[in-house]
Amino acid sequence: MTFLGVLLTDQGEESEGLLVRYLEYVRDRCKTDPSLEWVRSQEVEAALGLTAPRSRLLRQLIRLSHWWGGGSGFGDQE
Repeated sequence: MTFLGVLLTDQGEESEGLLVRYLEYVRDRCKTDPSLEWVRSQEVEAALGLTAPRSRLLRQLIRLSHWWGGGSGFGDQE
């Protein structure tokens, strides 16, 4: 399934809300630490109060969206 396909499912609104919260968190972290290069999944889970299933959903959404890179979690550094 594509990223757009996920957003069009019954879980689309939930997925969108989760991504908004994640992007707001990353934005705020970058504002307070302009040299930020890496956001660890454990930090995101704690900051957003995510359960394990919601954390997995967020990880899958980030991968599907192709928004991840050297500055996001879920990579070799974890």
